[in-house]
Amino acid sequence: AGQVEAIRAAYSAMEGAGSLDAALDADVAFHRAVIRACNNRFMVALAGVSETALRATVKLSVRRPGGLPHSLPQHAGVLFAIADGDAPRARAAMEGLILDAQSDAVAVARARRRVRAPGSASEGTRVEA
Repeated sequence: AGQVEAIRAAYSAMEGAGSLDAALDADVAFHRAVIRACNNRFMVALAGVSETALRATVKLSVRRPGGLPHSLPQHAGVLFAIADGDAPRARAAMEGLILDAQSDAVAVARARRRVRAPGSASEGTRVEA
């Protein structure tokens, strides 16, 4: 029950996030709580490594049009499936969420590259997400 409550708390923080930074932190906390709820020592051990990639992807995906509100129903699907103890549904919901976030991150990154026109002052400079 404590693991589900940690996921639920992170989801609530996502719903109430008042800034991109708060949304990013809450989203990462959600995924960290899901990883811990798997009770898989290997996954938990890799959480630190995967968190770096997750943070970079979420940082881009929350900046897409619709941002975090767009992904809240997907996160809710993961939460409810885990709370119901429905592993196949949880897996499918998480896979959909990850694929959608990856697609969002790629779209945002491509849009940023298009904005930086050749010959502009920002050409060749790194843009932080």
